[in-house]
Amino acid sequence: MATLLMVVIIICWGIWGFAEKKALEHGTPWQTLFASLVFKTVFSLPLIALIFYFIAGPQGFFIKQQVWLWMFIAVFTNGVAIIVIRFVLKKWGAGIVIALTAVYPIITMILAFVFLKEHLALTQVFGIGITTLGMIFLNLK
Repeated sequence: MATLLMVVIIICWGIWGFAEKKALEHGTPWQTLFASLVFKTVFSLPLIALIFYFIAGPQGFFIKQQVWLWMFIAVFTNGVAIIVIRFVLKKWGAGIVIALTAVYPIITMILAFVFLKEHLALTQVFGIGITTLGMIFLNLK
């Protein structure tokens, strides 16, 4: 089941990159960002209400400060990326931009290794090296 869900995620993210580029053919990065935020808000409101209903429970609504802090960092950095990618997509092809930005898990793996003390297998280190090499080749003309 998890494999099927991963396939769904990959397909959805693939369509996302394509759709972002198509939208940018018809508008500015700021216009596409605005439209994106409108849709995210519309889709998020019912989900927020549902989640609030489930986590409020009899003891009331409480989320630890650390959750708020780390989610602020996550949402802020994601927001920066969401803004910047529109300007890059406007200038470059969707294939190259999405391929290059899709290597972000390397940053996550390195941060997890350094700060969370997660183990990196030799095959993962090798994969990071191959991916880095791939980024270099993608940038060659």
